[in-house]
Amino acid sequence: MIIKGHGIGSSSDVKKFTDYLFTHEKNEQINILQGNPENIRSMFRDAHGANLKYGCQHFIMSSKEEMSQEQALNIIKGLICKEYNQNYDDLVIVNHQKERSTYDSDKNHYHIIIPHCDAITGKAINLRNSKRRNEKISRLAELELGHALVKGRHNKAVFHQLEKEG
Repeated sequence: MIIKGHGIGSSSDVKKFTDYLFTHEKNEQINILQGNPENIRSMFRDAHGANLKYGCQHFIMSSKEEMSQEQALNIIKGLICKEYNQNYDDLVIVNHQKERSTYDSDKNHYHIIIPHCDAITGKAINLRNSKRRNEKISRLAELELGHALVKGRHNKAVFHQLEKEG
């Protein structure tokens, strides 16, 4: 499983981003699992009002092995929300289906949009070591789903962090 994330700048074209998520023609199918474009616009307004660099965090989760929608939502709720201290109800989640670059990969991938700005405090979320954290979530998800473990760039750091967390 691969989970990668990046910030979407608060001065970015929100319409272009939401069009990509909700109507992009390169996808065979788009399933809106939670949220809508207005939720994303609200994230950008909050971030802009707090003078933050990013409007939201955009995570993409994909698996080589088949993963049901229910399993994907459980990973988002149980691992991603926990790791980034997010309320599941505040997320925007969109499932795209399309042929992947390798014929044997699952056609589904998920876009998870997390507010960059905490609406109550006005502070940015903690994204420190996010690449390692995303890799940790990926390995835990693979174990949870019984998928083959993917070798990642940060395997040693992930191992030590998991050991530290018990």
